[in-house]
Amino acid sequence: MIREMSREELIEEGIEVQLEPGEVMRDKNCENPSKPNKNEKYLTWNRDSAVWEYDSKREKDDYF
Repeated sequence: MIREMSREELIEEGIEVQLEPGEVMRDKNCENPSKPNKNEKYLTWNRDSAVWEYDSKREKDDYF
């Protein structure tokens, strides 16, 4: 029987997969760095630096 490879199997084989916001690849493992305890509306995932960024200016603009 032939079946589609799971996401974990694709990663183990080194096949590129689409990462969700908040995921980063390290040593053939998909990791999820913890999200800060801030309002999720103002959090964005920076794929280049692999960190969650909080936009306090945007929150301030929405508040006032």
